[in-house]
Amino acid sequence: MRSVLACVSLGVLAACGEIPAGGSDAAPPDANRALTVTAVDVPAMGINDEVTITIHVSGQPSASLSATILPGADGQFDPEDANLSLDASGAGTLDVSYAAPPIPGTFHHQVIVTGGDESASEVFDTVIEGCELVTEDTLPVAAMFDDDTTLPFAIALGSDGTSRWVGSGNSTAGDRLVQYTADGSSVVMRYAPGIDFRTLFTKVPGRGPILARGYPDQQLLRMDSPGTFVADVLLVGGSVAGTDMTIVYDNTRRHFVGNIDGSLEMWNDDGEFFDSLSLENWGVDNPAESGSQKVVTACGYYLTYANGIASVFDGSGQRVDMKTLTDAPTTVTTETLFSLSYADGLLWVLDVTDGTWRGWDLGLH
Repeated sequence: MRSVLACVSLGVLAACGEIPAGGSDAAPPDANRALTVTAVDVPAMGINDEVTITIHVSGQPSASLSATILPGADGQFDPEDANLSLDASGAGTLDVSYAAPPIPGTFHHQVIVTGGDESASEVFDTVIEGCELVTEDTLPVAAMFDDDTTLPFAIALGSDGTSRWVGSGNSTAGDRLVQYTADGSSVVMRYAPGIDFRTLFTKVPGRGPILARGYPDQQLLRMDSPGTFVADVLLVGGSVAGTDMTIVYDNTRRHFVGNIDGSLEMWNDDGEFFDSLSLENWGVDNPAESGSQKVVTACGYYLTYANGIASVFDGSGQRVDMKTLTDAPTTVTTETLFSLSYADGLLWVLDVTDGTWRGWDLGLH
């Protein structure tokens, strides 16, 4: 799939498309050495993918080139997420790389390239694909890997795209964290970070750093190097202190969220509590979910699990679907109650009866 492109040369004021709000308002430079920017490839991508746009730049800039990405008029693209980089310092061909928005749709962007007092821009659309909830009521197992049985009470799974990480709860003593290969096929290393884990997650799916919460703290932690954690965001307010609540990140709405028996609590990026949300018919449509303090997020949905059933809630708390997970554990154990995780595009639960992590594909990736 290709996007329809528009081009702008500020030097000659020749526009091939509308510049979104927030574009450059620099005065037209000298036409004899004006920059002209033309994008030649804007591929479709999945949510949170790293994309590279190839741009041709002509003209004679008076200084090395720099680039900026601005949102379109719809304001749906956060330029802070651009992670912009250029592979050249002068006129010629540049590669502009940035992370796609975390939700599907068509987004209007503008790349502005500047060299000294010269400036030019390119307006384009990016198509973000993915995040279609599957229609099947019963889901087969999509992936599995063996739990490291030397680690007791394994209750949290996270992935940074390079490794899978499993954390252990119920104690701070001894090995509490296991690093697996990316597919979970083998153990890389075990660590003793002194944390009674309740959750492991990332802000952007499949991209580090790994964040964690340990009991009974309000302090979220960030893995600074393998097995070593430092303080990250402190959650202020809400019910998290002294509870088993797991915390994850809703990267569609850009906030932290946790579940306390059917009531979702939310904190902004600075850790300030700002809202709560009741989940529809909690403990009624699936009585086994009562008492749960676990929730995960994907593509703007909130996902919970109990007794072989995954429930899918939308942003308003409405239960929009229930999925039966084939071969999911139905025995209530500490690991079963707490192991619900979302990593590598799959919903995961640990079955302690056979020591297996199983993952199911809901289409939310």
